[in-house]
Order: sequence, then structure tokens, then C-alpha cells
Amino acid sequence: IPPLNLGSDTGGSIRQPAAFCGCVGIKPTYGRVSRYGLVAFASSLDQIGVLARSAADCAVVLDCISGHDPRDSTSLPEPAPDHRSALGRDLREVVIGLPREYFVEEGADAAVLSKVREAVALLERAGGLPREVDRAGEPLTLLERERSRDRAGERVEEDLQHDRPGE
Repeated sequence: IPPLNLGSDTGGSIRQPAAFCGCVGIKPTYGRVSRYGLVAFASSLDQIGVLARSAADCAVVLDCISGHDPRDSTSLPEPAPDHRSALGRDLREVVIGLPREYFVEEGADAAVLSKVREAVALLERAGGLPREVDRAGEPLTLLERERSRDRAGERVEEDLQHDRPGE
């Protein structure tokens, strides 16, 4: 992998390749990096992010590309943080939100859940404070919307079969 790469991430186009290739990928906070010049696929989701060999490399690149851009109306007006200074930061008192809806056994890959739990334990040993959170009232993810739509379709089919037995 080259030392650093810029990419656009709408639905995982930076994070997923990073996970598959053993490097680091980050989709920054919305508005942290200018989207000026980006061809939008889903404007409220599109971000410019970094793929690199390490978190330190990502931090260096983010420090270079972050900040307000008057040509991008979604660009955050406040100064960008110093990403490099956050490296190696003490995690004591840092709360790590764990949406309970993401830790359901049904439909989840047991190996993935196990790895996520290992990562949470590692963060906790480093001083982080894992806390279960409830996403009630939060917008559904694309996968959740698809599952909900599938379940609704199944219920409609069941109702039709009940109303017209033998068809």
C-alpha cells in the first residue's frame, strides 16, 4: 500500500478496504474536511478521508487537509483539532458508546462480535469507559432499513396468504 491515500467515503469506501487490507482508514467528522470538488453520490454522507499505513500517518494527513473552506458550505467554521496530539492519548475517563442494538446475536457473525468485544476489552484496559447506549429515536442505518423493509414485506405476504388460502 502506498504511504497515504485520499478517498471518498459514502458507505464505507475507505473504512472497509482498510479493514480488508490491514491498514488504517478514517472517515472524518462531517464538515472537518472540505468536499469542494467532490462529485457527490449522497451529499449528507460523502466525506473525504484517508487510507494509510498507520494511525500516525492518518493524523499527519488529516492535519494537512482539515479545516474550514469557504467554498464548501458544509465545512465546519471552527479550527480543526491537532490530530497528531491525540495519538497515544490517555483513555482514562473517555466514554466509549456501545449501541446495544449492535450487539444482538440474531443475524450477527459470532466471530465479528467476538473481535468487537476483544477490542472493547482492550480499550477498557487502557482506561476507557465502555457504556451501553440506546439508539432509540436515532435514524436507522441502511442495513436496518433494508431488514425492516424485508420484515414488512414478509408480513404482507403472510397476510395475503391468510386472506387467500390455497392460492
